[in-house]
Amino acid sequence: MKNSFSKDLFERYTAGNCTEEEKAIVEGWYLNELKQTDSRPSDGQLSDAKEEIWNGIKRPKRSIVPLVRWASVAAAVLLAILFVYKLRNDVSAEVDKPQIVGNKSTESPKDEIFEASGIENKMVKLPDGSIVILEKGSKLTLLQAFNKKYTREVELEGKAFFDIAHNRMKPFIIYSGTVRTRVMGTAFDVTAVPGSGKVKINVIRGMVEVIGSKTGWVTYLKKNMQVVFNAGDSIISRKMVDAVKELSWNKSDLEFDDVSLADAKSRLEDQFGYQISVDDPELNKATFTYSMRIKESPESFIKSICAFIGATYTIDNKNKTISIKPLNQ
Repeated sequence: MKNSFSKDLFERYTAGNCTEEEKAIVEGWYLNELKQTDSRPSDGQLSDAKEEIWNGIKRPKRSIVPLVRWASVAAAVLLAILFVYKLRNDVSAEVDKPQIVGNKSTESPKDEIFEASGIENKMVKLPDGSIVILEKGSKLTLLQAFNKKYTREVELEGKAFFDIAHNRMKPFIIYSGTVRTRVMGTAFDVTAVPGSGKVKINVIRGMVEVIGSKTGWVTYLKKNMQVVFNAGDSIISRKMVDAVKELSWNKSDLEFDDVSLADAKSRLEDQFGYQISVDDPELNKATFTYSMRIKESPESFIKSICAFIGATYTIDNKNKTISIKPLNQ
């Protein structure tokens, strides 16, 4: 869908006849655009927009949604979309905001680089609290303006899983080739291997906006949805997938790079199938750098980590639980 919304899509959405992909497009645009603007319509603007909507869109003859509900949905979604869509073209950018050239900020020289240059994947925690797992051979570059006033911008070469810390006021933007992925807080992976001519995105949680900078193609993805772009920014495919299976690549050998116990906890529980409890706040903040092998036993790994951070542990193999405590307890 290329920066526009057809009457046909509106009608299918309000009648409840659209697909999950079409529903994601309408709702995604509404959530990611309307809720971020500080501008709101006046009574006069609402009246004009409402008249334009009702004059331009006919109610489906065989709608499965009652008229009252249809009107309510149209008022809440269609009216909002029309107003903001028109408004965004009329409102000029604030003078003190970074100027955009192409698809990157002019104040974005390269800054910090994370690389999975070894034989294993790598988990890192970004300054904004987001967690990233880089596939071996991949590189993530934080631009200098990262986590400052307006956005959190990074560049990706290769493949990475992102679990983004939510911040409605600072969108997280990933540049991968000519494709831009924009989120507030969600979990997904991006594959952009140099020379492959394709960019693939899978979503495991939340909502993701994906834009092709050359063609202007825009699409929105929700949980268990995938999109693949070609080198020319055109969409090759957009479909429902099993996101857990698509993300199975990050279950191999993994290097934890200065990651806290609290941040690594869910990944370790998923890896070993044990529930891990860490009640001490300071221990949760303790960071470690260590490589975990895919076939390593829970006790072997936990023993090494506890030695690294100065802690002790108990393992209940019957109930599959691990308790980690400070040495002095």
